[in-house]
Amino acid sequence: MINSLPPFPLKILRKRGLGDEEIRDFFSQDLREIPSFTLIPDMEKAANRIALAIEEKETVGIFGDYDVDGTTSCALFHFFFQWCGLETKKMQPGRFTQGYGIHPPSIEEAKEKEISLLITVDCGITAHAAAKKAEELNLDLIITDHHRQVDDDLPSAYAVVNPNRRDSRNEDLKALAGVGVAFALCVEVRKILMKTRVIPSLYPLLSFVSIGTLCDLAPLNNLNLKLVRHGMKLILENKFAGIASFLQYRAMNDEWDGEYITFEIGPKINSKGRLEHPEASLMLLINEDPAMTKIYYEKLYRCNEERKKVQKEIVTKAQLLFKEKEDEKAVILYQADWHEGVIGIVASKMVESFKRPALIFTNSSTPGIVKSSARSYGSLDLCAHLSQFSHFFEKFGGHAKAAGLSMKKENLPLFKKAFLDSLTQDSSLKDSLISHEESWDEEVELSMISPQFIQQIREMGPFGPMNPKPKFLIKKCRLVDFSILKENHLKCFFVDPEKSISPKVSGIYFNFNDRAGKKEIIPQELLNKDLSLITEIDFNFWKNKKFIQLMIKDLLF
Repeated sequence: MINSLPPFPLKILRKRGLGDEEIRDFFSQDLREIPSFTLIPDMEKAANRIALAIEEKETVGIFGDYDVDGTTSCALFHFFFQWCGLETKKMQPGRFTQGYGIHPPSIEEAKEKEISLLITVDCGITAHAAAKKAEELNLDLIITDHHRQVDDDLPSAYAVVNPNRRDSRNEDLKALAGVGVAFALCVEVRKILMKTRVIPSLYPLLSFVSIGTLCDLAPLNNLNLKLVRHGMKLILENKFAGIASFLQYRAMNDEWDGEYITFEIGPKINSKGRLEHPEASLMLLINEDPAMTKIYYEKLYRCNEERKKVQKEIVTKAQLLFKEKEDEKAVILYQADWHEGVIGIVASKMVESFKRPALIFTNSSTPGIVKSSARSYGSLDLCAHLSQFSHFFEKFGGHAKAAGLSMKKENLPLFKKAFLDSLTQDSSLKDSLISHEESWDEEVELSMISPQFIQQIREMGPFGPMNPKPKFLIKKCRLVDFSILKENHLKCFFVDPEKSISPKVSGIYFNFNDRAGKKEIIPQELLNKDLSLITEIDFNFWKNKKFIQLMIKDLLF
């Protein structure tokens, strides 16, 4: 099987340290090869309790986070329970009212709705107060989450199903997103129920798993790759009207891949939770009436356009502010009026622009408290590193690449100094903060790039954490034409200088001067010169035409 693989993916995976058996597993889509979900702590206990609730037709509530992972998890549970003959009551917090996670007032609300079993999705690992309130009200609370356990003790819930509990031992399962944990629990519940009744296959629910996993930037280890690849195929079959709406409005020439989910579907689902309340996003995903899904889709589209405007204004201000502090090892910025719904995206943009970790702060709805969305850079385990400063925080949680926290405003200067000092003084962090932009997977010649070459690379996808999109070194490219798009994007055209007949290959270098840092690029001075590129290579579309495009990461001259 290994020898039959296309040469470039094989060379790249071997260069990344994978052996033959690991490469075989990388491309395998056999779901029978995934680890047993019963290895997740409390899985069997939770599955038996849910199976009992279904048999007894109890009132079950689903409480989900307001992001894509939480919303797709709620939708997945909705359909699973519906297929088992039970309607559930869905609850999601508002970012600006209840805030992240589940809190005692939501437990009280669930009790008022006569819910006897409440299941969280994508949240709850730090919900000690909510678990205690559930005990007091005699309400069974099952927490399903994937965020890292940061407290010494677990919440006193009926069950805490989380592969990232400290007592978890299976490394593969730790990569699951919240929606992956939800799917795993449904699989185990179905096994119990199938002893006495017939429950439909859960395979179609992988549509939701693929969206939530990719958009939450969960590590794409071989387990998640299997789940996501199956889910992506299912999305194209339009099993669910809500998901189908995202494809109905897709431009005819849009290429279908993981990036379409991450950059087109995900932001629309996320937009409501960022600016308003996530209800419309969930209603879109669980609605089976095409007319209603169209209405909800249009709401999400408009909200996402507004989100883009708000985000652009803040990113521009943040970039200007940090350019005055570029000697600092991390981007740590605070503005009282920055919209808390977009500060996570702003943090990601700052990481992209300045190649270092970013923490963006704004005021919370609680007087005297500021909150932050943080994003990592390089191989820095952000959540683990931030945990040493937890004495500053009121709330804190996350994973290796992203975290959220809140603190008293008066603590912000102290935290900032301590965090920056740690990045400067801790020699063990040096390698994790090195720029990886100039690394590359394989050297190719410009003339080797073809549609067949690109298709080979695409078969390694979808791409994301633990499975980055391959980068290539092209040593000899002659820049023969260029243009500046939107003031800071460099559109280039290259030929192979060693070929007498060489077709032009287009390339795009987004935010080229921001990304180049202090190495300012003057395109006119590079015209008709031979350059080396570090680039990703893929298809692009323009006016219903498909062509090869280089996504330039660095120009070497």
